[in-house]
Amino acid sequence: MRLKDFKMRFMPPSSRSFHERMNKLEMLVEKQNDGRTRQYEHLSKLARDEHDQTEMLKEQGKELSDVCAYVLALDEQLLRLSHTIASLSEASVTFAANLEKNGRAISVLQNKLTECGEKINSLAEHRILFNTWLERKYHEQTFGRLLKDTCEIEKRFKDLVRGLDDDSVNTVAKILHRLYKLYENDEQMLDIFTYDEQALIKRYLDERQKNILKISDNLYYYKGKYLPERTFDSMVFDFNYGLDRIETLKSAWDKDIIDAGAYIGDSAVL
Repeated sequence: MRLKDFKMRFMPPSSRSFHERMNKLEMLVEKQNDGRTRQYEHLSKLARDEHDQTEMLKEQGKELSDVCAYVLALDEQLLRLSHTIASLSEASVTFAANLEKNGRAISVLQNKLTECGEKINSLAEHRILFNTWLERKYHEQTFGRLLKDTCEIEKRFKDLVRGLDDDSVNTVAKILHRLYKLYENDEQMLDIFTYDEQALIKRYLDERQKNILKISDNLYYYKGKYLPERTFDSMVFDFNYGLDRIETLKSAWDKDIIDAGAYIGDSAVL
C-alpha cells in the first residue's frame, strides 16, 4: 500500500480535502433531492391525470347511463308504435272492407241519381215554356216604368182589387207575379205555368196537333172554324178569350162590336 493511500484511509483528511468532499456530498444530496422533487412532481402529475381520467370516466358513465335510459324509453316507444301499427293495420283492413261495401252502395246510389236526373231532364224537356220575346218588349215600356215607383204600384194594386172576391184577387196576383218574373228575367223562354196549367196546355196542343185539317195551303179547319193559316190560338179557340166566364155578356148581344187590329180574323169568327 502506498503512503498516500494509507494516509487517506487512516489519517484524517485535510481541511481542503474535507471541504471538497463535503461540497461533493452536498452536490450529490442536492442532485438526489432534485431527482426526488422531479419524481414527486411527476407522481403528482400522474395523480392529477388519474383523477381527471376518473372524473371523465364518471361523466362518461353518467352519459352512458342516460343513453341506456333513453334507449330503454325508445324501446318502449317502439313497442307501443308496433302495437299502434298493428291496430292501424287491422283498422285498414276493416276500412278497406267497408270502403268496398260503401263503394258498391255509392255506385248504386250514383246509378239511382243518374236515373232520377234522366227522369228530371225528361220531365223538363216536356214542360211548356212561355216565349217572352214579344211580351217583354211591351211590358218594359208599361209595367216596367210602373215598377220603379213602389208607392204608386201599391196604391194601384189596392185600387185594382178593391171589392173583388178572393178568386179574382188571386187571379190578379198570379198575373202580376208573372209580369214581375217577365220583367226581372232576361231569358227568352220562362217556366211560369203550374202543373195543372201544363197539363191543360199539353192537352190542347195535342188536340190541335191531331185535329187541325189542312185543306190547302191557304185554308185550315178546326172545330167548325176556317183560317187561312194553321194558327188556331188556344186563347181564342179553346178559351174563347174568357167570354164564357163573363156573366154580363148577354147585355152585349145584338150590339155593334168593333174588332179592330185583328191578326188573321181569328177573333172575328167567334
